[in-house]
Amino acid sequence: MKTQLKKNGMVLAGALILIIPLTLIAVSVMQWAREDLKMIGAVTDRNSAEQTLTGIMQEVMVINNLAGTLSTMPASSSVTTGSDNVIPLLLRAEVTCKRRFNANSDTATKNCRYVDANNSTTFAKSNMGWLQMTLNIEQPLLSNSGG
Repeated sequence: MKTQLKKNGMVLAGALILIIPLTLIAVSVMQWAREDLKMIGAVTDRNSAEQTLTGIMQEVMVINNLAGTLSTMPASSSVTTGSDNVIPLLLRAEVTCKRRFNANSDTATKNCRYVDANNSTTFAKSNMGWLQMTLNIEQPLLSNSGG
């Protein structure tokens, strides 16, 4: 009977020795999982901010009479989109068009307007992330030089 009690005690000691490394492995796996969830959350926040910013910049492109606004705008102005976002449009001083442009009239002269629309947003916990997007718009214009 005494030998049987000693065997039971050895099994308990062996089980305790095996449980310690298994517990350490479980704790480290839980920490890795927590870090993975944090990274997934950060990527999700950034993607959401990027989608929002892309939507705002697309609204600039579909403003009614954008070509007319660009042709008459002063050196710097702002355009209000449909969702109450104000995006500053800055006119750059470049004369030649990057695209090939052929006018069909001898009296028509071409001119180009280059406009930069900049917008930025913050995201993540405590607004730690910052994302900026610039939209470059080239608007070729024809003007009548007389005749």
